[in-house]
Amino acid sequence: MAKAVYLQKKTLADALAALLGRVRPCAPVETEVVPVADAAGRVCAEWVTAQLSSPPFEAAAMDGVAVIASSVEGASESRPVTLKVPEQATFVDTGDPVPDGFDAVVMAEYVVVPDDRAEVQIMASAVPGQHVRQVGEDIAMGDPVVAPGDRITPYIQGLLLAAGHQTVPVRRKPVVCIVPTGEELVKPGMPLRKGQLIEYNSVVLAGLVRECGGEPVCLDPVPDDKPVLEATVRDLLPKCDVLVLNGGSSAGRGDLVPDVIRSMGELLVHGVSIKPGKPLAIGFIDGKPVLGVPGYPVSAIVVFEEFVKPLIALLLGERCSLRRTVLARTRRKIPGKLGVEEFVRVRLAWIRGEFVASPMKRGAGQISSIAHADGILRIPARKEGVAENETVEVELLRDEDTIRSSVVGFGNYDPILAVIADLLRERTGGTRLAFTKAGSDAALMAVGRGECHVAACRVPESSSDDDTVAYVKQYVADARMAIVRVATRDVNSHKLDSEPVLPDQYHLVIAQNLMESDGVRELLEITRSTEFRNAGRAYPGYDLTHAGESVTQ
Repeated sequence: MAKAVYLQKKTLADALAALLGRVRPCAPVETEVVPVADAAGRVCAEWVTAQLSSPPFEAAAMDGVAVIASSVEGASESRPVTLKVPEQATFVDTGDPVPDGFDAVVMAEYVVVPDDRAEVQIMASAVPGQHVRQVGEDIAMGDPVVAPGDRITPYIQGLLLAAGHQTVPVRRKPVVCIVPTGEELVKPGMPLRKGQLIEYNSVVLAGLVRECGGEPVCLDPVPDDKPVLEATVRDLLPKCDVLVLNGGSSAGRGDLVPDVIRSMGELLVHGVSIKPGKPLAIGFIDGKPVLGVPGYPVSAIVVFEEFVKPLIALLLGERCSLRRTVLARTRRKIPGKLGVEEFVRVRLAWIRGEFVASPMKRGAGQISSIAHADGILRIPARKEGVAENETVEVELLRDEDTIRSSVVGFGNYDPILAVIADLLRERTGGTRLAFTKAGSDAALMAVGRGECHVAACRVPESSSDDDTVAYVKQYVADARMAIVRVATRDVNSHKLDSEPVLPDQYHLVIAQNLMESDGVRELLEITRSTEFRNAGRAYPGYDLTHAGESVTQ
């Protein structure tokens, strides 16, 4: 069988335009009416106007006494005005109707009430309308309260109910069917044989569909068999608005999705100049968009964000939301490929008043690289990469405040770090220890460049302090570093395999000018704490006697 080839690859912009251009005349989807109480997250389909004013009556805005403003003209603490209750004054609480004939409220602080409550002394003047909420002050009957395309939030739910609505017209949730393809895929929880992989992309994509306001329908994995794929497509198309075939979109012998789309409908795109995500196939069958999404998880996620997300937004009649961005500085060159728009997962560290971006693993099959990433750095197709110390824009994958407060570490991961991370969260109310696995050498170079707060490294147990300092200085000779002991480790007696591990020392290396930053200072206090040493006893083979001590320099 001859190997398939890509059609002429399109740019991201051209491929997206081809997809949305065909769908736009048919969008948005139909309207349905749902209870306001169930409408959070839905997209409003029509203009909704207020059926009631709020407040629907003149209401007291303060606790006090309702009066006729002219009757208390000139009142003061030295010249109080006495009024009879209820003829000339009446007691009101916040939110009570202001009785007919009264036009102001005097706050309780300026009212003296005798025990018999038959009269009151007013010690402040008032003007008409003082501390009185007018009819329709919040919402006026007939005013628009929600517009088509508005995403209904809990606040808007409250607004609708206050305006007299119990139901609201919304866009039907677009149905997105997700079909994983490939004989090697098995459902989560099933036993794995050699060559088999857990199928989890459909769960990831379904979650993203829900976030966008769609309704996902996930099928069990389908084999790479053209008649089976065609039958599956034929069965699903009447039931969905968008069909996603996950896997089988590349140019290999078992990649049948482009052929299926071509044989059953029209294949518009096969191959997009992005990385990851190049093998994307886009077509239409019976007027429905069908996307062949690459099987690698990061590729599938990038394609979803760039194509399926705006497609769902179009079907809902709303503007596609963009992620928040921050400016960050790179501390090393990040290579790219001219003519390809690349999506680089990055770790962000807040160091000396700015974000520093460090690239994570770039393999399209590494789900951990995007699960642990703080953001996405786009390298435009017109550039061959990012230069050292260049300022770049990063799209955030998590909350900015969480990233700012995080302590970022690179280096050899050790289970004892989980103890430090737990104590750091407990002591600070949520500060995160964000750790990227790397070799000791790479970690020391990263902390020396200012990419992270902490480097974790191992040295042989026999190493003297002079040996350790000399080792660190090989990589950070131009920077002043503090070396802090964490543990001495001898775990051979507890290992389940036969591979021996030499006893070693586990250290943290920190730039001196970061020692007083909040998260780092707290982390160092934890390493010196009795709490940490006590928790470390649960780890056989670990000696934390000298934890928190500095290596002599």
